[in-house]
Amino acid sequence: MPIKQLFKMSNDETSNAHAAFININGNNVGIVYYVTSADETKAFILYLAINSKFRGGGYGSQAVQFLRDRFSNGIILECEMIDDQADNSVERERRYDFYLRNGMQNSGILSHTLGGTFYLLRSSIKIDAADYLNCLKTVGLTATLINVD
Repeated sequence: MPIKQLFKMSNDETSNAHAAFININGNNVGIVYYVTSADETKAFILYLAINSKFRGGGYGSQAVQFLRDRFSNGIILECEMIDDQADNSVERERRYDFYLRNGMQNSGILSHTLGGTFYLLRSSIKIDAADYLNCLKTVGLTATLINVD
């Protein structure tokens, strides 16, 4: 989904899509786009990025922890499948390990979207594939799910 479209949705007060800068000591160190459930206790993290100048400073971990605390019934996100043949295989493995270190759990479900095939990682069993699909639908996206448990 193009960044321009994400910003447009996040500026719509009737939308459950949100964008927020991650600001530490007056520095915008990153950005997060997320879609909340109707009751705002769960969220699908559509996009989380830390500026490369600030990586390794714990800001990504702080952002994930903030989101986990903010959404009491859990967060869910997509993480690229680990694939040794992929051009970015090292980055994929680092991202996956980062999320596991920060309390995310593999749900045992793969999501196939226009962007590829992803592990669905979640912070709690209170958030599930149905919540993920509902959040996707909110922003006009779809996915095919594959249970790998």
